[in-house]
Amino acid sequence: MIIDRLSIRHLRAINMAELDLAEGVNLFIGNNGAGKTSVLEAVHILATGRSFRAAQLEVVKQQGQQDLTLAARVRHGCHGDQSHQLGLCKQSDGLILRRDGAPAERLVDLARDLAVITLHADSDQLILGAPQQRRRYLDWWLFHAQPEFFPHWSRYQRLLKQRNAALRTDPRQLDAWDTSLAEAGEQVSIHRQQAAERLMDSLAGMIEGAEDFLDFNWTLHPGWTRQESLIEVLQRTRSRDREQGFTSQGPHRAELRLQVMGKEAREVLSRGQQKTLATLMLLSQARTYRAARGDMPVFLLDDLAAELDDRHRERLLGDVIGLGGQVLLTALDEDELTAWLTGGTRRFGVQAGQVTML
Repeated sequence: MIIDRLSIRHLRAINMAELDLAEGVNLFIGNNGAGKTSVLEAVHILATGRSFRAAQLEVVKQQGQQDLTLAARVRHGCHGDQSHQLGLCKQSDGLILRRDGAPAERLVDLARDLAVITLHADSDQLILGAPQQRRRYLDWWLFHAQPEFFPHWSRYQRLLKQRNAALRTDPRQLDAWDTSLAEAGEQVSIHRQQAAERLMDSLAGMIEGAEDFLDFNWTLHPGWTRQESLIEVLQRTRSRDREQGFTSQGPHRAELRLQVMGKEAREVLSRGQQKTLATLMLLSQARTYRAARGDMPVFLLDDLAAELDDRHRERLLGDVIGLGGQVLLTALDEDELTAWLTGGTRRFGVQAGQVTML
């Protein structure tokens, strides 16, 4: 998967940028606040509909402007033989999405064509954060590598909202919602278990023998009592759910649990070890995605010098570049990364929101 051209308009410090990107490594160099991370942020927003630096897109829109507009020409497929033009415009009254010049109804229509893996300052939330972070980790892989997952997930989310509404307003509907919700939820859980096995097996292979992660282990709790089917749990907990006004058990409460030396990883690992494990988890996503699809996601690597020490930075860059995908990364100074970059690296200077190819 390759972004040939990226257009950015009114994103933070960047008023306007039109970038022709290399198929391999693209390095953005600039001082703090110059706008280099905003280039990566633009790609992430196109791929996911959200920023990795802010909860609301309105925050990243340039102050005083009416719109935030992003566009990219993306090639994908085993031989890069398919091309799509993606566009997103954030205005005060909502989002306008376009794919190949035609209106797109949902963000998912853009996300299918742009798989992005992002390493940034908060990536250690994969280890430290709430279970939702690790559910997203599994669901990203399933969405991009196993397209049959998304209809089950989407149906489950819709039915969950309907059951929650019935719990609060009309409990007589619960029999019908419980049956449908359980069917969709069981399918979501089956897919997640399969994804976890592939991702964690790949991760275990990368950390085998590493002293930082001795006796690494994982479990995936489905979000309800294992000894019962989901329909049994929904019926057993109905009275409590009515009191609380929401569905207390199901795949929306699933948790991928990571352990090192018999204890929760977040409790025993140092900050540096947490960042390293999170990085290896992202590499596991890329490796298994390539095995499943014969293609590579785009890697966005923000300020590696601040996030990883020399040894782990070298390993990450070596592994990512070795996988053969497109990489966009930022640095304060090129010297931070020169020893590990390829001769074909395309360099961009970023200063006061201006992006120039060097």
